[in-house]
Amino acid sequence: KMSKEKGWASLSKDEDAVLQWHLANLEYGCATNLKNVSVRQWDQDDEYNWEGDHCLLPNGFGAIPDAFARLPEMENVIEFEAMVTRIEYE
Repeated sequence: KMSKEKGWASLSKDEDAVLQWHLANLEYGCATNLKNVSVRQWDQDDEYNWEGDHCLLPNGFGAIPDAFARLPEMENVIEFEAMVTRIEYE
């Protein structure tokens, strides 16, 4: 919890809960711990912002390639434990 570490002990319990929610939301949006985020650059990707609904993948983004890997037509396409040297897309 960042608020207690920074000496913001004068916050009420409700105020602290709101602050913690916003801090967690920023970490989610930036995909990293806030100690890794620059104040100047934290919103640098806004021009590429996703316009649709957001979602959280509880098991991480690895669930996407895992699902593709289970498709019968991908049987000989995906190589496991292989170094990626090129990605092609259309």
